Formats: sequence, C-alpha cells, structure tokens
Amino acid sequence: MKKHPILGDVRPYNFISPAGREVTAWMSVERDHRLGALLIEAVNGEDTGQFVYGIPKIHYPYRRDREIDLENVTPDDIVLPTGYERVLLRQKVDGTNVTWFGLLDSRGEMIEIIPKTRQAVLNKPSEMHSVYDLLPDVYEMYPGILQAVRETRLNLSFECYGYRNPHTLVYDFPLQVSLIVAIDDQGRLRPWKDLVALAEKYGLHTPQVIFETDQPDVRAEWLRFRLELDERNRPDKLVDEGVVFTFCYPDTIELVKCKTKTLEEAHMSVMAAEQAEIPQEILFKAICRVYDDGFAGEGWDVVWGQLKAELMEDYVEVAVDRHLHRAEKLWHWKLRLETVRPYIERAMKETGSRELGVVMPMVRKWLSKENTNLAAQILIRNI
Repeated sequence: MKKHPILGDVRPYNFISPAGREVTAWMSVERDHRLGALLIEAVNGEDTGQFVYGIPKIHYPYRRDREIDLENVTPDDIVLPTGYERVLLRQKVDGTNVTWFGLLDSRGEMIEIIPKTRQAVLNKPSEMHSVYDLLPDVYEMYPGILQAVRETRLNLSFECYGYRNPHTLVYDFPLQVSLIVAIDDQGRLRPWKDLVALAEKYGLHTPQVIFETDQPDVRAEWLRFRLELDERNRPDKLVDEGVVFTFCYPDTIELVKCKTKTLEEAHMSVMAAEQAEIPQEILFKAICRVYDDGFAGEGWDVVWGQLKAELMEDYVEVAVDRHLHRAEKLWHWKLRLETVRPYIERAMKETGSRELGVVMPMVRKWLSKENTNLAAQILIRNI
C-alpha cells in the first residue's frame, strides 16, 4: 500500500478490462466516500491519470458525541443536513451496487465502458454466481445505461436487486436495476434534476419516491419513518430495508439512511458495545458486500479483515471479534449458495421457467443430492 494525496491509502489494483485491455491502477481503501475509488495510471502502457469514483457510503445521522438509546431516539440525537431546497425520501433497495464508468485512453477518449462494484471490476465470469452473470440481462433490460455513460461521461451507480441477486430481503421479482446516483470525475454527486433527466432520456429505472418536503427541519420526519419501518418489519421477516433521505441542493445531493431497528447498526458506548450481539441480518449483509467486492477467491484471513473493516464502522473491535466463528460459518454458507446458483440460472434460462417441477429435473443432472436439495431451497425461499 502507499499514500495518495487525494485517495489516501491505496492498494495496487491492476486488471484486464472486459475488452482485454491492460489497466494499471490503484484502489482507495479509506473507509469513507473514497472507498473503492480508482486511480487509473495507464491503459495498455500509455499514461492516463484517470480518477473513478463510485457511490459514497451512506450513513445514519446519529450524533457521535453522546451515547444513543436506540429504543428512544429523539430529534436531538440526530444531525441532518441543512440549507437544502427540498428533501426526497426514496425507497432503499437491497442488492449489489454497480457503478458503470467510461475507461479513457491517453488522449481522454472513452474507449470502453466498465462496470464495477465498490471494490471489484466486473470483468470475467467465475465458477460462482455474481452480478457479472446478470450483466447480459441488465443490458437487455436497460440498454440506455451504456449510452448514458458514453454521452454524459458520468459514472452511473445502480442497485441490482431481485431474487436472482438476493441479499437479506426476499423479492418476488427476478431482477431490477435502479439508478441511485450520478458521479463526476471529481467524486461529486450530480443534483436531483440531473438524475431525473437521465432517467427520462435514457429510459432508466429509479427507486420509488415515497415522500417529499421543503420544510427546513426533517428530524421529526426521520424519526416518524423509522417508527413506521419498525411497525412493518419483524425480526423474523423483513419486508423492506428502509428509506434514503435525499437532500437536494442546486448543484448536488446528500444521502442519509433510515432503517428499521432490526437492521440498524448500533452506535453505543464502548462498554455496552463490547457485549453487542450483531444481528444475523447485519452480519450477512456485510458478508454479501465482501462477496460482491470480489473476495470470494481469497483465504479466510483476508475475508475476515474485510468483514472486520465493514463491521467496525459501527461496532467496536471487541464486539466484532466475538462473532468471528459465526461469521466464518455464514461466509462458507454464502459461498455454497453461490456455487449452486449458476446451475439454477442455467436451468431457468434453458427451460424458460422458474417452476420447481420444471427446473429441478435439469438441476439434478448436474448436482449432488445435497446440493440439489439446496437448489430447491433457493428456488422455494428466494435465498
């Protein structure tokens, strides 16, 4: 690793692009808005110096200077942006975030459009299922994605979700791809009017806008939606992940998340946090993020380092370390799921069906009895 004046701590991240170009790059490992940002130094040996930013991490608005009682949060416990024109509440969807960006040559010409998750370029298939396998269907659903990147030269960040790319929520539709933010080459989020114009011009989908207001203080609204989420969700069945408060300014937007307590990361005192029990949904969500970021082929030590970094944004190290063995079991469960899923995808594509009685006879030809049973569970329960 080395230190970069803009991206902070960076690690080498050289890769072959989907079209076969050799890319020399560095990736930021800073746990802030820069996480996963790329500095592309050269393409096919020619200097470029391109910066590529993705969606910034979205945080809760809890104050950090006091202990927060999550059961009795008050307006004084949260700090929200001010000075905005209006606030939109958008549905928070649960899937893999993918950013499409244009790869530039030494003359600044766009020569290829590349999709990436936060910490992995999607450039090749593997033996396990990933969002890479969904790209042909994504492009068929929304051909405007590639056109929009080519014509605007913006990085466009989408959430890919549905039962073909499951995380913690159970969806009853196969796949949706929703535009979340547009980012320029300086890492700035484009304003809301630009997102609306992009969606309209290029035929892109955006998450549902649930509510909007221009009132100057929406802390009470944030708390109200948090309570509504608690009423709709149960610990044993999540029906939605939450909402994203989108604060609209003339030249940008700011994002703040609001989730049900079932999924809230704990912001507690160190003494209380040492004994914190990390909910299964949060642990699995972190595992899904690490998997999506291309660490499936790494040893457990590397994976655990990534998981710890994810979880320690909201829990103290002592609490995270207590969940090491539980996390390792969940990680191997995730790998097993994604090893089986390609066979289901293949059978669904060849049969044109998702019905158990149609898909499973074909899957049985390819898998062991144990994995055939797992495939049936995946189909029945959308896991």
